[in-house]
Amino acid sequence: MTEKLKEIIKKEISELPKEMQEAINAFDWIRATEEIGKKNNLTEEEIGDFQMETLLVLIGVVDSEFYAVNIENHANTTKDEAVNMAKE
Repeated sequence: MTEKLKEIIKKEISELPKEMQEAINAFDWIRATEEIGKKNNLTEEEIGDFQMETLLVLIGVVDSEFYAVNIENHANTTKDEAVNMAKE
């Protein structure tokens, strides 16, 4: 994960209500997305894109209904791979 992405994540989460921050931080979603990305043979850049899409869903900017489609479009995966990644 790049330093820029770390900064974006920290900033976006810090602007949420305390309860949402606690809920998001209760699970190590960053490590989970790294593991899922590596398991699916994503490059570091694609893992970063996957993490950004995950963040957008977590903070409520993007509806979870579009999660798999956004993974497919931004992390350069097939539709089936994106659906499986979203389920994980």
